[in-house]
Amino acid sequence: MQLKLSLLLLFLLSVNSIYTLSKCQCTVDNSTFPGSINTPPTSLAFSPDNEIAGSTNVGKLIAVGSIQILQQIFQVQKQSSGQLNHNCPSGYIPLTKDDFTAIIGRSDINSLVGSTYLNLDFKKNAYYSSTKVNATATKGDDNEAYVYFTLSLNKNNTIVIDNSNTYWETKIKSTVCKRNLQQFSISLNGYEGFDLEKGKSYQMQITNKNVQQYYIYDNNGNKFTTQTFTYTHNGDFQWGCATLNFKLQLFGGLIVGDCLAIWTNNQIAFNADSSSFNMNSIKTTVLQGVKANENNGFFFGPGSAPIAPIIGDSSSFYVYYSIITSDQLMVQKVSSTGTPIGSPIDTKQVGKPFDIVSTQFGFVVMAADSTQRAFIQAINKDGSQRWFRILVNNGDKPDSPKDQIEFFQNDKCELSDGMTCMYEPENGRLNYARGKIQAIWAHYNHFGFEKDGGRNDHTGDTMISLDADTGYNQNIFWSWQTSHSLYQNMHYDGKNLYIASLGDAYPMNINFSVCNIDTYQCISNDKVVQGDIPGNGLGLAAGRTGGFFSLIGNRNQKLFVYQRKASKGGYEGVNSESSINELAVVKFDSQLKYASTTTLLSGDIASRVNCIKSVPFGKNILLAYTVIPASEVDNYNRQNSESKDDQAYIALLSGIDGSFLVKPTQLPSFQISQSDDWRILENGSIAYTYVDKESNLNIYYTPALTIPNYPNPITTSDSIYGFGSFINLQVNVEKNNYNDKCVKQGDSNWSIVDFETNKPKNSSNSNNPINQNNSNNSTNTNNSNNSTNSNNSKNSTNPTNSNNYNNSTNTNNSYNSTNSNNSTNPSNTNNPCVLKSSQDCIQISFASTISHLSIFSLLAILLQ
Repeated sequence: MQLKLSLLLLFLLSVNSIYTLSKCQCTVDNSTFPGSINTPPTSLAFSPDNEIAGSTNVGKLIAVGSIQILQQIFQVQKQSSGQLNHNCPSGYIPLTKDDFTAIIGRSDINSLVGSTYLNLDFKKNAYYSSTKVNATATKGDDNEAYVYFTLSLNKNNTIVIDNSNTYWETKIKSTVCKRNLQQFSISLNGYEGFDLEKGKSYQMQITNKNVQQYYIYDNNGNKFTTQTFTYTHNGDFQWGCATLNFKLQLFGGLIVGDCLAIWTNNQIAFNADSSSFNMNSIKTTVLQGVKANENNGFFFGPGSAPIAPIIGDSSSFYVYYSIITSDQLMVQKVSSTGTPIGSPIDTKQVGKPFDIVSTQFGFVVMAADSTQRAFIQAINKDGSQRWFRILVNNGDKPDSPKDQIEFFQNDKCELSDGMTCMYEPENGRLNYARGKIQAIWAHYNHFGFEKDGGRNDHTGDTMISLDADTGYNQNIFWSWQTSHSLYQNMHYDGKNLYIASLGDAYPMNINFSVCNIDTYQCISNDKVVQGDIPGNGLGLAAGRTGGFFSLIGNRNQKLFVYQRKASKGGYEGVNSESSINELAVVKFDSQLKYASTTTLLSGDIASRVNCIKSVPFGKNILLAYTVIPASEVDNYNRQNSESKDDQAYIALLSGIDGSFLVKPTQLPSFQISQSDDWRILENGSIAYTYVDKESNLNIYYTPALTIPNYPNPITTSDSIYGFGSFINLQVNVEKNNYNDKCVKQGDSNWSIVDFETNKPKNSSNSNNPINQNNSNNSTNTNNSNNSTNSNNSKNSTNPTNSNNYNNSTNTNNSYNSTNSNNSTNPSNTNNPCVLKSSQDCIQISFASTISHLSIFSLLAILLQ
């Protein structure tokens, strides 16, 4: 019995692990509540207020029993179509045949259709329902006509249900719309879909019309019964999520429900005053006893020592590095004063670090090793492995995929373009938000063979999402986008994820994307920076990238720091030329529409800027950059740093337009890593690392900022902390992931978490990006024409090849004979799941049992 109880406990723990994030999912509740009345009126009645759809006044509602009909009539669009556009406003749908039947059966039907209420004109209009007489097309001149049920007046002046052919109908095609009670959307002031700060109170107001009673409750048991209420955000301690449920009694005695999942945005002193920054306040220390690998190349290379601020810990961070003698990948917790906290965590992997992010359970890292294996690994705070996912492990120049993460572009199970046979992972970035890991990485893909037998291989970037808790539930943003993706930046603003990839061919510019992390939809624009940034399609570009910044007081406007120099470039017959030398800040909005450019440096000095780091620092931006000697300026400039020759500068920029607040000052020593981003801690201080020529891992940090006092509560009118309006609209998401059809149980890509084919309705709103330029989209500029490039970005003529960390001739290459498949492989006894082949290592629970036995039958077996 004890064994069975142990098994039962293990089973329950397993189920809890699989569905840990279920508490963050909203469940709409439209049941009655204390004091509510859900009895519809017996007679026809007008609503007291006009309805508002979005920002449009759509007139009065008419209560027809439990059906609520708009008085305004709408025309049907398109003369012949499989699906008529009934043109009902958002939140409303056309009447069905069943609705027609219910209405005709009422004794007051003539009053309803008469001049007092709907004022229907049957001589001029045909009033279509949404119900087809036949599911298939009916003969018409275009063979695409359909017959729909209509509300009509017969020769005896009696209201009847008739039908009408969409092609032959000569009357004006019209429709009557009703409130959609199945997809009711709450409208709010004081919330805009952004993550909220823990412990802060926000005044919100429900703006839906014709509401008679209110009942709101959160996951902490707080209840509100008024139109205006104050919500204090206290998310779940493990994931930072909270739920806010709404139940409203509407005009006509109807009760509707809606729900919001609200996530936590960690405090980073975003409105703190940093204008008095002094370069001399930057402190430094050396991580004692550590000799780390260094990467001094700009593009197509890993990190040296990326860092991640620790969630919920205002003054510490993780440092991810590899030991120079063994390539062992380690993580050290460090205080904001550079002091190690505890012993370093051995990840039991070897290779070079790409990036690291902090989570509530610990951290997630991305790296690659000398066998061209790239992976994402999650580790708990105690150092134990939580999960491990292979991204690429196909070896060198494979002809077919062996072991890689897979996504399918259609129900024929064809692998997504650009991910058919991946190899040679280059670099990448991670982001953690809303219980999910977003990952972008650059890699080669084998597209097949040319007619002459040569390989058709090219580089681009891929971006995916994984469930942070389990590593499962994989979804894809794009399979192939910027080519060649030399360097990537990511920025999450609490609502959307912004990405910048520097391209040298498609495009010869910075390719910006903004993505909804809940719907995996993106829009892209490679014209935000005005004019070209020339490249040669072989890994060289005449530009550099800094980072993003969200404007204080206008979250939907962003700044981005970049540099470009005058140069001539071209690729595959497309020439590019720029005469501009500038270090600049570009401003754009949340839909990537260009606003303005602030030039910081121009002329000769701007042409020599060779590396940029920028990071939010309170309400301003901390900028650092390097300058090469004038004698070294050439068409693209050197693609790596030289600490003996380059000079390093630091400055403070305005968070309003990016202009200088504190002019550039030369740093006393070279301390800028080319491949790792600077990070802001929750207390407002900046931390960054630099591995010097002696392989010392240096840590730099600024003083903490004073976090200003917040208003309590935060109101809509507050220009800094307040939020405007929000409608919780449901967005129809085009399916871009067929793993639920194509991946079989036991496959390395199999997931025991349900694939998110149907998104929760609170996951997006009308302000979030919809992917019209998705990389799987036929209109994408990175389409199949991109992959005709027979010159690969790392061929023998590539001038950056000498700095390539995967180049076997590179004397600085620390990818030595230590193989990632040795005793430190995750298949050892310390790993909760053991590799028996080259498949992804995913923790196994009772998933296979669940697929054959119900929970109840398993419990019955265990309790016998």
